[in-house]
Amino acid sequence: MAVGAVSVGVLEAVIRLRDTMSPAIDNLGKRMRRFGGQMQRAGKQLTASLTLPIAAAAFAAVRAGETIDGAMRTIAVGTGATGAALEGLKESFSAVFREVPQSAATVATVLADLNTVTAATGPTLEHLAVALLDSARVLGEEAAPNALKFARTLEQFAIPAEHGVEVLDMFFATAQRTGAGMGDLIGQAGTFAVVLKNVGFSLDESVALFGELSKGSIEVAMRVETIEAMRSAASRTESLNIATQAFGAEGASRLNDAVLEGKLNLEAMATAVDGTAGTIAEATEGTET
Repeated sequence: MAVGAVSVGVLEAVIRLRDTMSPAIDNLGKRMRRFGGQMQRAGKQLTASLTLPIAAAAFAAVRAGETIDGAMRTIAVGTGATGAALEGLKESFSAVFREVPQSAATVATVLADLNTVTAATGPTLEHLAVALLDSARVLGEEAAPNALKFARTLEQFAIPAEHGVEVLDMFFATAQRTGAGMGDLIGQAGTFAVVLKNVGFSLDESVALFGELSKGSIEVAMRVETIEAMRSAASRTESLNIATQAFGAEGASRLNDAVLEGKLNLEAMATAVDGTAGTIAEATEGTET
């Protein structure tokens, strides 16, 4: 076959192949362009769905870091601890913060106040802090003010921090039983600690007394020995005079009635707070979600 004939044949084959393949190639091009558009739209959607949440998470992480740093500063400033002592308090913060839902700032303040007043550290400090935070949450009270008042009450009654959770259970159970605010009971016990100890009242009896007074809607602003004097009076009139001299006219009549009618039974109060250990833990378990 001549070279010219071969060339013409090859050219015709190429032309036919081109004509045959062109529609398929055009179709493939269209499909590729559509795919490219879909990928571009998917990329925009992916950017919107991932970039913004990632940015928000990063911002939250920064804020969380700032919050923890603030808590560490609170502990350092509030306790004055340095070196190994400060590191120990930071470890206690981490242990407590994992156990309670309150903010880092609240946990840090509670820990700092308890440590400063009672000198508690390690597990003793952690267990007491968790009990205070849990009891405040269950009762709807502020944990930080309660912690400071409670620490001072322990100090005034010379009760070691190791027994703090048991004592707090007593306050908690009394608040539940009488309807009095736990923070109010703690504050009253601390305020009248000297008077109560002078007339031979233990902390248990003091807490029971304040709980009963609150339950009877009698304002707690008294010297405890007055109650014994009223009970020993020869007549109701004499008892009322004692109450009036001690507390003024307002509330004296109600207090007089409560004492003489046995609503303030001091003997019964001595055992009113028995068996309260573990009440905070039990209540907390029952309210967790």
